Amino acid sequence: MKERKKIRINKKILFLAGNAFILLSILGAGCAKKPKFYIKDKVSAPDEESLYFQAIYDIKRGRLPEAEEKLELLIKVSEKEGKEIGFQPYFDIANLKYRLGKKSEASVYAEKAEKKAKDEKDFERLYSLYMQFGEREKALQVIEKANEKFPSDEMVFRTLIIELMRRGAIDKAISRAKKYTEVNPTDPDGFIIYGNLLKFKGENDLAAQQFEKALSLGFYNEQLISELFETYKEKGELQKAKNIIEEYLQYEDSLSLKRKLVDLLLDIGEKEKAISYMEQITKSISEPEVMIDFARVLFKAGKYEETVSLINSIERELVGQQKEVAILLKAYALNELKKYEESIKEFEKIDETSSLYDNAIAGKIDSLKELSPQKAIDFGVSITQKVFSPEIAYSIAFAMREIEDYESAIRFITESQKKLKDSKELLYAKSILLYESGKLDEALKVAEELLNIDPKNPNYLNLKAYSICEVVRESKEKNGYLSVEEKQKIQEAKKLAEEAMAKKPNDPYIIDSLGWCYFVEGELEKAEELIKKSYELKNDDPVILEHIGDILLAKNQVEKAFEMYKTAMGKKPKGYDRIRIQAKLSKLEREVKEENQKTPHKEKGKGKRKSPEQKEIIQN
Repeated sequence: MKERKKIRINKKILFLAGNAFILLSILGAGCAKKPKFYIKDKVSAPDEESLYFQAIYDIKRGRLPEAEEKLELLIKVSEKEGKEIGFQPYFDIANLKYRLGKKSEASVYAEKAEKKAKDEKDFERLYSLYMQFGEREKALQVIEKANEKFPSDEMVFRTLIIELMRRGAIDKAISRAKKYTEVNPTDPDGFIIYGNLLKFKGENDLAAQQFEKALSLGFYNEQLISELFETYKEKGELQKAKNIIEEYLQYEDSLSLKRKLVDLLLDIGEKEKAISYMEQITKSISEPEVMIDFARVLFKAGKYEETVSLINSIERELVGQQKEVAILLKAYALNELKKYEESIKEFEKIDETSSLYDNAIAGKIDSLKELSPQKAIDFGVSITQKVFSPEIAYSIAFAMREIEDYESAIRFITESQKKLKDSKELLYAKSILLYESGKLDEALKVAEELLNIDPKNPNYLNLKAYSICEVVRESKEKNGYLSVEEKQKIQEAKKLAEEAMAKKPNDPYIIDSLGWCYFVEGELEKAEELIKKSYELKNDDPVILEHIGDILLAKNQVEKAFEMYKTAMGKKPKGYDRIRIQAKLSKLEREVKEENQKTPHKEKGKGKRKSPEQKEIIQN
């Protein structure tokens, strides 16, 4: 009985198992014919056999061909049945095809994905994918399309600007940035980006306006202040540049902004204030590199004794290039202090394996020049067999200038230019040497060439301005008047000098050049105002002294003019300057004598105009 019951139970189990097997086979066959697809907008599919998630699983496991097959099937069936599966499967298969080396197929699927892109992230991912493909034009088109669809999305906007700038499409980038600020008038970042683009193009006025708008929106940080500072500097609004940092420093401390301010203060002549800010920086950071920077600031401020003292105090802590930089600074400071033999010893501490060796050689030539110009020339020429640079060539040429061997100096610079092409230093030296040798037209041509290379450099602006004035002045002295063309040239020179002065408002040479423009033009009062200011800043320059003499002479103050010319000659002017000043002295003395011979007088010594030298003897 028990055995029969057991058999019945076993048959029942077999029957149920058989039915279950048949049912599973039917279900399995159904799934194979009609798979469950990826369901759009759901985080995960309810069916683990979803083709999409199987494909993704295969990708993660490195089974790329299997994943490719499943994604292709998914897309094929969905397109056949007209079912929408969205952006993601197309994007994934495009990426997968690229990984499998099927770039042309990948591009086809990427274009299909582009048609299904809906939000900003879809477009950003497509942009990255096209960049991966190396299809930069398509990448740009995608991000431009995204910017048009989502004009308020900052990430899309930033990506577009970066891509346009990579291609040099600055005008298009500016146009897009302007549109972004119009659509998003409360986003300070947009104004900052727009401002940077305008600044890059040189439209500093408009750039400053954008930065100021960002500031008005409450965006007040170090980066924005730095951008405004640089823009004001470029515009020549140095006081504004100074104020914007000083106002910020009242509320926030910033070492980098303080350091920027130090250089500006040096440029505008506020040397003590520059040193004060640098001292504040060194109290926060006393690393050797910062202390060397402080020494550099002291040197630029004309504090040569302090420069040497500071370097002596930190020299033991320095190693490698830091030590070499400090040695050079000390040597240059000693040279300025006229301790030439000491400076030469310092320069000689830099050995020929150093990257600063050529600077040390140039410095040594400069110091030797003060002791013996010929020794400096001999040493310089001999060392060029071992090392040669624009700095060395400049120093050798100026040693030749010291003995007024202008022909050799100009020839040496010209030969050096063949070896050291595109050197601004050599062009600058050549222009000065041509001027001092009296070749004013040639000097002007070189000054023009130099300014074309670096049109914003205040020293080059000044060089051209002064060269124009000298050419026009010489012509005026020959002809007795200024032609219409020469008047226009003087206006050009004034603009150049004004532009230079906006960048370096307390540079005595630039102020003198502008004053000289007015003098040549015949504007005596304005000329006097400017040249007197340059004299207050630099009262030992022979040309500035000569210009003061010219103004005094124009005002018929003969004796004072004579004294100024004598003082100028005592400052050892070179070449053309020396010849010109000496000629003025001789001419003035001769004219006084001629005048005295023409003046009738009844008694001996009465009615005669005393010469400047006679007046000096009487006064003494």
